[in-house]
Amino acid sequence: MFNRQWHAVVPAKLLKDAKSRLGREDLALPFFTDVISALNQSKLVESVTVVSADPTICNLALELNCQIVMEDQSNGILPAINVGISSLKLPDQRNILVVLGDLPCLDPDQVDSFVLQGSEFDSAFVSDAEGTGSTMWMRTHSTIPTPHFGPRSRAMHRESGAIEIDDPRLIGARRDVDTAVNLWDAIRIGVGKATGKALGAEAPKAYSNDQHQKIVTISQVSPPIGVDENGRFHRLDNTDLSPLIHPRIGQRIAIPPNSQ
Repeated sequence: MFNRQWHAVVPAKLLKDAKSRLGREDLALPFFTDVISALNQSKLVESVTVVSADPTICNLALELNCQIVMEDQSNGILPAINVGISSLKLPDQRNILVVLGDLPCLDPDQVDSFVLQGSEFDSAFVSDAEGTGSTMWMRTHSTIPTPHFGPRSRAMHRESGAIEIDDPRLIGARRDVDTAVNLWDAIRIGVGKATGKALGAEAPKAYSNDQHQKIVTISQVSPPIGVDENGRFHRLDNTDLSPLIHPRIGQRIAIPPNSQ
């Protein structure tokens, strides 16, 4: 039987600072929306609190039935998380789940799987796809230290005693998106509805399975450069980009297999 007693905290950057490495600020809200949708549809999450200094994000969070904590200014991810946890005013400060807002592949089944597996321990976390950072963290006991996110957070979580949940079914939970290669991988795994809609209007019909074509994701537009699934870069100067009208970072096109 499912017990909806978990309280999620989602920190969110200012939109002007979000996805700067990716070069696609317009995808920050769709990513965020898919994360909140996954939490709202979870069988175990009772409430979702969003912490941000961005009015647009806070307004969207309210529309998505979240509680909000609006910061006066963005002070970083860890302060935001701590503010969010403190705002919950839970009598025992346990059963807390922290989820980053840039996991477009996250779905409710992965949320529930992580919570169910992590509930066996005082604290647990999921590492990112690169294996150095973290994307989700939870605790079942109030004396557990606060979470760690950012560079080396996987190691810091381990040092703090948190147990890593290394389940292949959590592939979408591990896929945060900061670069064009990350975005390619997220599309391969399968993104949520909001992200899919944001990408779909501009995606060419070049999601082709033709064995004589190679699919690359645009990682730079001037000059145009694409990256394939193996992380190899290809100059697209001589590639027909006409289906794209306005090529943008993150879009996928088919190129001849011998393109360099």
